[in-house]
Amino acid sequence: MKRKQSQWLKVRKEAAERDGCACIVCGRPATDVHHIVFRSQCGKDELNNVVCLCRHHHKQAHSEKAKQWRLYFKNYLITHYGNSN
Repeated sequence: MKRKQSQWLKVRKEAAERDGCACIVCGRPATDVHHIVFRSQCGKDELNNVVCLCRHHHKQAHSEKAKQWRLYFKNYLITHYGNSN
């Protein structure tokens, strides 16, 4: 999937502002912006498909429990912002 760099930078900035530059799981400073639905699975560079995470939780989100994390992130967005994919 081809990425438009300017759109991705805009979404990253919006996610950092929304999440307070903190990991939504533990509150540590966010180092990464994670796609809930992976780009390799046709996930889009949209605010309702990304969350801010620390490095530790970003690695966890790509582990064998990725599906469980995806549900957690979707529920987080619905609970806190009223939207998800």
